Amino acid sequence: MRASWGRAAAAVWCALAATAIAGCGGEGEDRVFGGPSGSAASSPSAAPPSAVARDAEPLRFLPVEATAQGACPSRTALGASPDAYATYRDAAADTCYVVTPASGMTARPAWAKAGYEATSGAGWVVTVGLTGRDRARFARLTGTLAAQAPPRNQLAMVRDGTLLSAPSVAQALTGGTVQISGNFTADSARKLARDIRGG
Repeated sequence: MRASWGRAAAAVWCALAATAIAGCGGEGEDRVFGGPSGSAASSPSAAPPSAVARDAEPLRFLPVEATAQGACPSRTALGASPDAYATYRDAAADTCYVVTPASGMTARPAWAKAGYEATSGAGWVVTVGLTGRDRARFARLTGTLAAQAPPRNQLAMVRDGTLLSAPSVAQALTGGTVQISGNFTADSARKLARDIRGG
């Protein structure tokens, strides 16, 4: 079944520092973004972060315009200005994301790591550190997306033409650390952290 390419709904949570938003991506599982919490002993932020590879392609944060089950449409099927849109498919979730690259941003996160968050009960999480310049741009972008209805509040994370995750934004994320949680296994959390690091 093919969904309308209008402004359809999707649910997800993400947060930066103590802020929260939710997401989906990876292996078709719901994902939640939040800030590190708990004591240093139980928080994944206690472990030293893993630096992003210097030669890694930048990570792109692209606003989602629409989602649909199944295959992605051709560029000409997207409307009058197909160059304004790009599509990325999450094969595991059998979902296509239509994004607007011009209104997104490119960043080189400082670090990304997987860890187990026992204090909040989040389980396995991926924590990402943003640089000072990227923090301000990310805060503006997430502030804009937070005011949108789903799926236009989602933010696709893309590297090397591959969709890594597509979280929704509930509010502006102004801190410097993003924590992604929800339905991760140790292996899937480590894989997403590796993908964000670029290798």
